[in-house]
Amino acid sequence: MRSFTAGGDIAPSRFVKHSTAADFTVLQADLNSNPVGISQEFSQDAPIPGASTLAGSAGRQMMVYSPNSGDDNASTVYLELGGTVTRGDRVMPDANGKGITATTGKYFGAIALESGASGELIKVAPANGLLA
Repeated sequence: MRSFTAGGDIAPSRFVKHSTAADFTVLQADLNSNPVGISQEFSQDAPIPGASTLAGSAGRQMMVYSPNSGDDNASTVYLELGGTVTRGDRVMPDANGKGITATTGKYFGAIALESGASGELIKVAPANGLLA
C-alpha cells in the first residue's frame, strides 16, 4: 500500500491511474486507462453525518493498493464491480473505475479471487498487464 495525492474525486475500492499533471498523484481510472492500483476501501473522513464518503478528493492524501508494493495486505483487496466477473478473470476498469472483465488489447489491474455482479465488492489480487 502506498500513499498518493488524489487529483480529483476518487471513490473507495476503485481502480486508479497516474495523473500526468503532478507527481505522486492519482485519478480514478477510466475504460482506456492503465490502472496502477486500487483505492483504499474506506472514506477519507470519519463516518459521521455529512462527512465525505470519498476515498480521496483533490489535494488529499489517500492509500492505493498496488501489485508488488511490498505489503502483504495488498495481496487481497476489495474492488467494486461494474459488471459480472467470474473468479479467475483478469479485471480492468470501466468508465467509472469499477471492475469489469478485461477484453483483448486492454490493460487489467487485478485478478478476481471470487465471482460477483455489478455493484458488489469482491476480493481481488492487484496485478498489472495487457490482455493479449
